[in-house]
Amino acid sequence: MNKLSDKLKGTNYHGRLSRIYALSVIIFSSFMNSDVVEKGDNPLDILEWYNKYYPMEKVFLHTDKKIYKPGETIWFKAYVLSNSNEKKQLFSNDIYIKLLDQQGEELIYRRYPVNSGTVSGNINLPRFASGGKYFLIAYSSWMKNGSLTNVFNKEIVVTKNTKRKILADFKLISSPTSMADSFEAIVSIRQHTGTPIGNADITYTIQTPEKRIKQGNVVTNLRGFAIIKDALPRHKIADACFIKFFINCREGIERYVFPLPVASGINTELKFFTPNQYLLKNTENQIYIKTTNNHGMPVCALGEIINQDGKAELIFKTDANGCGALTFTPAGKNYRARLIVPPGDSIYTLPEVTENGVNITYKGIENEKAVYHIRIIPADSVIHTTWIALSGYKAYWSVNADLKNNSVLKIPLPAEREGLLQVTVFNQFHKILYDHVSLYKNKPGPLKVTADKNTYKKREKVNLFITLTDTAMIHGKLNLSLSVTQKHLTGNSASDNIMNYIIYENRIPEITGLTLTADYSLIIATSKDTPPVWWENIFSKKENGSETFYNRDGLTGVVLDKRKVPAGYAKVKVTNIANLSAYETQSDASGIFKILFGADIIDFNYLNINAFDATGKITLWPDVDRSFSENIKKSVQLDGESEINQQKIIDLYKYQNPDLTETFHYVQKPRKTAGREMQKIYQRQDYLNYNSVLDIINNMKKFEIINDQVFFKGVYYPYGPQIGSLIVIDGIPHGTNVSAINNLIPPEIVYINISTSQSDVRRYSTVTHPAVIEITTFRGLTKADVLPGLSGIDILEQKNDFYSPDYTTVRLKQEDERTTLYWNPYLTISSDKNQHSITFFTSDVTGTYVITIQGYDDAGVPVSASAEFIVNELAGEVKK
Repeated sequence: MNKLSDKLKGTNYHGRLSRIYALSVIIFSSFMNSDVVEKGDNPLDILEWYNKYYPMEKVFLHTDKKIYKPGETIWFKAYVLSNSNEKKQLFSNDIYIKLLDQQGEELIYRRYPVNSGTVSGNINLPRFASGGKYFLIAYSSWMKNGSLTNVFNKEIVVTKNTKRKILADFKLISSPTSMADSFEAIVSIRQHTGTPIGNADITYTIQTPEKRIKQGNVVTNLRGFAIIKDALPRHKIADACFIKFFINCREGIERYVFPLPVASGINTELKFFTPNQYLLKNTENQIYIKTTNNHGMPVCALGEIINQDGKAELIFKTDANGCGALTFTPAGKNYRARLIVPPGDSIYTLPEVTENGVNITYKGIENEKAVYHIRIIPADSVIHTTWIALSGYKAYWSVNADLKNNSVLKIPLPAEREGLLQVTVFNQFHKILYDHVSLYKNKPGPLKVTADKNTYKKREKVNLFITLTDTAMIHGKLNLSLSVTQKHLTGNSASDNIMNYIIYENRIPEITGLTLTADYSLIIATSKDTPPVWWENIFSKKENGSETFYNRDGLTGVVLDKRKVPAGYAKVKVTNIANLSAYETQSDASGIFKILFGADIIDFNYLNINAFDATGKITLWPDVDRSFSENIKKSVQLDGESEINQQKIIDLYKYQNPDLTETFHYVQKPRKTAGREMQKIYQRQDYLNYNSVLDIINNMKKFEIINDQVFFKGVYYPYGPQIGSLIVIDGIPHGTNVSAINNLIPPEIVYINISTSQSDVRRYSTVTHPAVIEITTFRGLTKADVLPGLSGIDILEQKNDFYSPDYTTVRLKQEDERTTLYWNPYLTISSDKNQHSITFFTSDVTGTYVITIQGYDDAGVPVSASAEFIVNELAGEVKK
């Protein structure tokens, strides 16, 4: 929780803050030119009202890959869209991108102007970043006013900079999850060139994070393969399970760890969902099932339905995603369920069975229409209903229907080629009778990418062909980004695909807790206990608009007096030190103030904020809520060593990547660097990630600017804010005026030291200063000062363009270690040309590579395509 919220809670002003923060009267009067918003009583009218006056924006980030080494560059393109899959005028001029470490601490912060709904750029990872999990956060200005769940959040992984000479792969045969008491798997061992390693001796152990279960040994054949058949003592596996390999062969020794998907038998959770919210007696009912383990991970399970006499009536099962479905006709009242595999003692209760009611059953898609069958008991009853069909948040079809028993209702599919179809049925009192979500796909996507070959040598030319298979589905030009990356470095979650993220509205996790992959999994309907989140929001909105979604990068805060009590009717002045523009406002009776900015604000850290009492003579303290940083940190904070150990194993399941085996360093505190020289090198690389030198200083130690002088927070000033921090550049004092720092740029900086010790201050001045800021630039370095392995010239001349050599003209001496072969965020394709071509060259890194295209057309409809090729041959000697 941020400091502002804590203070307001302590003074009972939190509720008022939400009203002030919303600025409902001002914003809504500008939207609607009226004082009152009328939304009507009909659900369709309510939905249209919601979409009109509570518009949303969504941000999607396409990165070149998901797993990086320290010092590598994260290449990205951001897409900003409004709601309902329509490309409308965006409310935001900027988007914000942050990189958080595994403790949730903000490492890098960027703000980018939005150009035609897109932003492209790159972020340099610090060279000495520790291995582990990091988080890319992206959101627009408008999104600051919404829920944190709407913020784009993508996990990336940083691994150790190590090269393996022996590569291994592990895969279960015929099943992604081991369901029986034994398993059969295949292990592949090869050199980094792709050559199989025969007669490799493999010792494996099956273990959990806490203990070793059993051990075995196999030897690979001449093709580098070995079959493992072993038993699984399930009574000993109550946790995440993995298999660890010790490989000994003529090429050397290597260790690997792979997740072993096992349906562990303890704490398996079984949930039932019914779209009708109950079971109708003597009628066929649809039941959806979800099984998860004690980590919340999907579990492949087998179970049975038990009647009131204790007899099993029906067998059910769930797939590798933990999802299952069945049709069930209850004859009695009370039904329960239990798990057979994994075995468990828990008994689960099915939804209530009723003798009177409405049963609506989804029968699938027929002739591009979704078919629903209605059963009503008593059979002579007539139910007055309103049906609404939505794709995303947009209602594209609605009807008022009087339902009779055994009737059929068909709903046309939306015009989009694929997405989520939600059908909600209300009775005459606008209560939800039925709510169901299904996945539809009208036709294949209009975009296809292929390579001219399936297999390439090192440093060989690759020709890609991008084909529009159906130009009628494209509206205008396609705005795309394209990446070609080694397969095991890419991700497969919903946040990695623009089709899943934009069209499906990110609602899969809300509804089912699933991660949507390229495979079209069963979508579990919502139930009485888990209604769609957005329907709750719509019905809870007040007609006077006491909450809104807009702030134009505003600043919200509370003014406090010296007793830390909110000061009412105080004067607040905010100065942008980048261009000296000023904004003024006044706090309300509760001390809360709000300022709306123009487009000139680059970064909140450039703002000088002052507050005075009503007379303008007494200085007060403004406490500002700058963004969601604190809340985001809280949402990703790791807690406890045991949780970290568990998370490590879960991530092995999640990423399915052997390179993560020995690279995770889940630590409670940031790692300390050893020695001053190491710290200088780290800082030099890290400085390139900032927009200004003031940003760097503020990240090191928070400050505020008063009378053009730097005053650090938490530093004692015995005579008040009169003399600021002394600025020393290359050993020469430059006084206290902040203009000396404004003339510097981050690439010029070697390192910065901030000290509040008076002994350090007296080295440069006889005057007492609260602190000294020592800045060393490359201009101030002698030849002996330049540290080994880092050249100031190299850093100053660093280019932001993606490097992709042309080996028809380039003779690169050193090994080409690129794992991202091609990155193009500026790819634009017109619908009047069916095929486009792109060329690039492979590197010296072998393996399978994935081609990924992401983007959208002029109507805001997302498109996506992918393909694969292999690099596994030598191209001869590296030319010298």
